[in-house]
Amino acid sequence: MALQVSTSNVSRTTDISYQVFGNFWAGSAPVTNGAGRATDGVNYTNTQFGVSGNNADAIGGTISGLSYDTTYSARCYATDGVTGTVNGNVVGFKTNAQLALSDTPTSSAVESTTATIACGYTPNVTSSTCSAQLQYKKTSEG
Repeated sequence: MALQVSTSNVSRTTDISYQVFGNFWAGSAPVTNGAGRATDGVNYTNTQFGVSGNNADAIGGTISGLSYDTTYSARCYATDGVTGTVNGNVVGFKTNAQLALSDTPTSSAVESTTATIACGYTPNVTSSTCSAQLQYKKTSEG
């Protein structure tokens, strides 16, 4: 039987860290390592999980240091001395965006029936969309 690998699950641990889980089935030689790989569409980055063995076993670990608001693909892989490296199926996920920031509103040019109000806004997104509103209301006179 040749070495086989499957990627079964990807789950978020923090906004920019994900756990990648899978399984391997050993072939005619012991598995020497197994890991998860993540890519943002350019290159896969390896994360070693220290897997080794002769039988079917789980592969899993955390891939961290990812970028905010970015779509990734991940897969597990395993290596043995006969087959070489075998990649599992690809699973996709997207990291969360950072929280948007807004400043305290300011007012100027206050007249009897008009005023200018403004507020600074930082959306902190890369590929997601974000919207902002500036709200006001009449407060009771005292």
